Amino acid sequence: MLIQFVAENFLSFKDETVFNLIATSDKRHPDHINRNNSPNIDILKIAAVYGANASGKSNLINTIEFARDFIIFGTRGDETISTIPFRLDSDCINKPSKFQFLFCHKNQIYDYGFVVGKNQIYEEWLFIKSNRNFKRMYERITTKAGKNKYEFGPSLVRKTSKKKYLRYSYEMEGTRVNQLFLTEAFNRNIHEIDPVMNWFKYTLVILSPNSRYSALELRAKQDKKFNKFLCQLLKIADTGIENVSTDIENLDFNKQFPDMPENIEKQIKDSVNNDKGILISDGEKQYAISKTDDNKLILVKLKMQHKGKDDILIDFKFDEESEGTQRLIHLAPAFADLLESEKVYFIDELDRRLHPNLSKSLIELYLELHIKKKNRQLIFVTHESNLLDLNYFRRDEIWFVEKDKMGTSHISSLSDFKIRSDLNVKNGYLKGRFGAIPFIGDIERLGWLK
Repeated sequence: MLIQFVAENFLSFKDETVFNLIATSDKRHPDHINRNNSPNIDILKIAAVYGANASGKSNLINTIEFARDFIIFGTRGDETISTIPFRLDSDCINKPSKFQFLFCHKNQIYDYGFVVGKNQIYEEWLFIKSNRNFKRMYERITTKAGKNKYEFGPSLVRKTSKKKYLRYSYEMEGTRVNQLFLTEAFNRNIHEIDPVMNWFKYTLVILSPNSRYSALELRAKQDKKFNKFLCQLLKIADTGIENVSTDIENLDFNKQFPDMPENIEKQIKDSVNNDKGILISDGEKQYAISKTDDNKLILVKLKMQHKGKDDILIDFKFDEESEGTQRLIHLAPAFADLLESEKVYFIDELDRRLHPNLSKSLIELYLELHIKKKNRQLIFVTHESNLLDLNYFRRDEIWFVEKDKMGTSHISSLSDFKIRSDLNVKNGYLKGRFGAIPFIGDIERLGWLK
């Protein structure tokens, strides 16, 4: 679970910005807290982020996504690092950006972070919490000359383990100035850091407003439990869909992909197995390809069934459904995953294309089904003010993002404000009590009414 994220000098976050998910002493909704005895820390399971358009809400998620992707994919050769420092202050443009994650994974708390510029990593560190203190796994500083100065801690390797210590030192010294050691160590099979990298690769999931779940057709075909969850969700949402199934079509490359090179066709045939299919794209459409028990390749397509006259089920293609229904279907895997596994989901613009009541129902579903599960988190960005209700959330779960006159984004929690326990948070927010709403100028000054 994410405990805290810190960013500085990236996108609209000029100053050090802290997004903290440690529970306060608020007594509301105690079931919203993930209580850990080992380690002893209380972490929030859900958070909602509000703010005006262009306030920096999405930048919070984009910043986390940049750091995650840089950790996972790294760089090649002398590739420039695509950092985006704060641009509205000339003093910041040539300064490095800072990213730091404090998170809990497999009952261990890690502190991982780095300071990075366009051409190099300046600092990098990884600590693991032991009892009350954090112990170094490694620290690294890269000089302007490109030399790695570093120190390992016994949590990673002891100096008495001479062979291993020499090997890890060799890998550190050979890490390029534009590459994180965490990325390099994972690629070089230094397994002590596997839990850290696996958290970024498999636990931390980020969905943009236009995210599409790429394995949707194959999962609907192969995962009966997910298919049942999806059908129930669509019924609860009153979409009119009675059932979701898959259509199977024999794959004929000469007919369906006549221009595909033979070597690509062979790669596809070699890649598909009976357990998992693959996805390919022709630049316009995405195709799900699977294999039957008798080793025949097939195309898998989603099929929605609506009830027509005399209760007859009528088939509809996925593309024939409304944009709101399509968005809901692509969000369904996130909520299914949160039921089944330990995940941290960031969803930008949860309410995109969704009716306000449907957005509310999704959160109610999470609070009813998921909140009792341990080691799950949902952090979402929204404009939906109907969710600003202390009957749904604790004060420390509601966050606001606001941009000042200099274009710098600042984030704050409702728990930072002194409010009455019976306050109508929605009304207070819409009246600007917590900031994070647009300032609308005088329309007459625009001259539109003349």
